[in-house]
Amino acid sequence: MSRDFSPFGLLHALVVVAAVVLWALLIRAAAARGSADRSRLVIPLAVSILVANLFWFFHRLEPERYSPSSSWPFQLCDLAWMVAAWSLLQHDRDDCPAHQLIFFWGLGLSSQAFLTPTLGRGPALPRFWFFWLAHWQIVAAGLLNLVVYGRRPTWRGFRLAATATVVCGLIMTAVNLRFDTPYFFTSAGEPENPTIIDQLGPWPLRLVWLGLLVLAWFAALRLLFGRRRAREGKGGVQG
Repeated sequence: MSRDFSPFGLLHALVVVAAVVLWALLIRAAAARGSADRSRLVIPLAVSILVANLFWFFHRLEPERYSPSSSWPFQLCDLAWMVAAWSLLQHDRDDCPAHQLIFFWGLGLSSQAFLTPTLGRGPALPRFWFFWLAHWQIVAAGLLNLVVYGRRPTWRGFRLAATATVVCGLIMTAVNLRFDTPYFFTSAGEPENPTIIDQLGPWPLRLVWLGLLVLAWFAALRLLFGRRRAREGKGGVQG
């Protein structure tokens, strides 16, 4: 089994197709259940997110695997899986801010891992499987909120996600400069595989373009997916 992974190849396509099929099956199963019975599906998913990601976190802390550049939980997806679990555990509360965050961080940003994965290792190594599992879980939480629970992004949610993203980005930039780490896509180095960020010019100016691009993407998602809720007048926190 290959130890290397190349984006946009056959293996990448198979992973994306498998992810889409599993999302569809999850949504269908959740939509077919009543609100009380749905908890028996959603809560175990939340627990699985916590268990899987905590296991991987401590796995990376073992001395033979520990590295400041990869073992600290400072990537966007690390924050996103925490928000995903929080959102699912609070699935019966429309006013939980995690529902808004997981829309923007999950469907808006973490989903990009399936398009341009920063992954260089193949299925022979555990990181390959965990990379896809973690991002699948994050996007699944966002899809459940959007499709099954009918929640829509709000401008209040946009402000929350924008503020949290910018603040975390600034903090992670300081961490990267201090420890020469690659977290939150704000480091001066290059990712393991190319992404759209590589087209934004040299560091540090590309951080400005990256921030503007993320904010514009958040605004576009709010305009695109917020309309239905505005017509229906239901789901989530109004704003």
